[in-house]
Amino acid sequence: MHKYNVLHLDLKPQNLVYIEGNGGKINLKLVDFGISKILEENEIKKKCPFFKWNKNECRSNLKVEGKGSSGTPQFMSYEQYTTYKDEK
Repeated sequence: MHKYNVLHLDLKPQNLVYIEGNGGKINLKLVDFGISKILEENEIKKKCPFFKWNKNECRSNLKVEGKGSSGTPQFMSYEQYTTYKDEK
């Protein structure tokens, strides 16, 4: 999907199916592209803010008060860390 600039936007176990192939080999298939997006090449190349991620905030014993990061940017949805707006 990355090769074709496709964002699925609904990854969850219910959208994965497996098919048993030859020799018992299992093939996973991603289904339900109902809310997926195809991005233009210039949208893909935008700089993502999590590259500026402060590693000190990842320490397990660090107490953050006021402004701070929460969650894991590497696992955030595309819309959460970019200025992409859905036109719908």
